[in-house]
Amino acid sequence: LVIDMQNDFLAKGGYYDEKARRTHASQGKLSATDSDALARVYLHPPTCCEIREPYQGFVRTVTAVAARAHKTGLTTVFVQAAYDPDSCYRPPLFLHNPQRRDYGCHPGSWGADFVEPIKQLTSQASARVVEKHTFDAFFETELRGFLRFKQIDTLYVAGVETNVCVLFTACSALSNGFNTSILVECVTTSQMEAHES
Repeated sequence: LVIDMQNDFLAKGGYYDEKARRTHASQGKLSATDSDALARVYLHPPTCCEIREPYQGFVRTVTAVAARAHKTGLTTVFVQAAYDPDSCYRPPLFLHNPQRRDYGCHPGSWGADFVEPIKQLTSQASARVVEKHTFDAFFETELRGFLRFKQIDTLYVAGVETNVCVLFTACSALSNGFNTSILVECVTTSQMEAHES
């Protein structure tokens, strides 16, 4: 399972990048470049996906592991967060910010799309994309049924955020009877203290 490797989490111009810039702005540490970027955010999505610091190495590692899984014939599921207030599920509160016109992982937006190296893998015939509307990739999705149909009993989990979607999904996988391993080198979060614990 490759969880939430999306522009809003990992790319320059995404939700978390904007959130960090707004934090710097409130502390008086915003550069002229950042001020300009904030003024244009969501008016025009970035023309390309540039992974932000410090996630370049992380994205390369997850991409390499997922590509290797494809090559060896392992079923690879890419989980995509899709938070839509018009659905019966509300976007998690921390993904809503009154200072922005949109929210993280809005279905169909540039921010909800997979980062470019991962996006290429999702288009392969052996890849499966599962859209989730909560932190847990098993909650009211087709994931459990798909895995059972494929007779899969062991899951390796990668992605973001360690302490949120990765954790909720891994716990749910265990509750559903899957042997579950979190690949330590293939998970990260914006809150490193929470990641370590």
